[in-house]
Amino acid sequence: MMRFLGKNKEEVAAVMRKKFPVTEKETFASKRKVYSGEELPNEQYHGGLGVSSSNVKEILASPLHMVSRMLLPQEPSPAMEFGTALHRAVLEPKKFETAYAVPPKVDRRTKEGKAAWEEWVSRGYVPISQEDMDTLFWMRDSVMGHPKIGPLLQKAEGEISCFSRDQETGLLLKCRFDALVKDLGIALDLKTTQDATPEEFARSIEKFKYYVQDPFYRNVGGDALGTKIRGFLFVAMEKKAPYQVQAYLLSEEDIALGEIQIRKGLDLLKKCLDSGEFPGYSNEIQEIAMPGWARRKIVGGGNNV
Repeated sequence: MMRFLGKNKEEVAAVMRKKFPVTEKETFASKRKVYSGEELPNEQYHGGLGVSSSNVKEILASPLHMVSRMLLPQEPSPAMEFGTALHRAVLEPKKFETAYAVPPKVDRRTKEGKAAWEEWVSRGYVPISQEDMDTLFWMRDSVMGHPKIGPLLQKAEGEISCFSRDQETGLLLKCRFDALVKDLGIALDLKTTQDATPEEFARSIEKFKYYVQDPFYRNVGGDALGTKIRGFLFVAMEKKAPYQVQAYLLSEEDIALGEIQIRKGLDLLKKCLDSGEFPGYSNEIQEIAMPGWARRKIVGGGNNV
């Protein structure tokens, strides 16, 4: 990596070292490790210091992928904005009511319509369509009405930020729970999806590396709270009627695989910070082959072309 976004190698390394500080054990021991959503708003958490599970997932693609995501922050997609609204609707309903609203149907070409629109805008609402608002309420009612998940969400505290220190590298780690029932040691993570069936959600676990998120949150949260996170529930919520909800616990085998990937990612990040190098893909020309399932499909005559 010669230059990236106008920054040379040394400048990129300086930004990364500031974002991902290495702390001494004695120094970290005196630091506060748990914050409520009120004490540490979402924007401050994401903009603050520390390695998140998302950073680990990104660096596993390549260090340059992680650097790119940090130096080129993406605008939230409609799906991400919908997910944010859903979290607020389920976990912080009172805040949702004061933050989101359907814009009024007024003719802004008229004096009265323009005044009504400006008055609505002045309230600072996040605009949301009536269709999305209806969908959010259906999804919220469905998950809160779930016989096992609903009672847990009612007891849970939302948006809890936790900080820990990786013993092997000294890196500052962080996570933010959607919902946490502290006395039971149960965390809940809300995931919107088009299909919450086991077959489809299993694909999401691999695609979005949820197998990394689970043990990362268990380890960081458990260390910060001083208690074991006994269960990490992925709550898959369908975005279309009948708005079904299905909760999943990841298998022990997948959690163990995630632990290995976390260690690999953190060690790689520490190596990059020490060397000041954040490489991308290999510069070598490599031989490549189709995956085994594709060959089996062709040999078996599954490609009816």
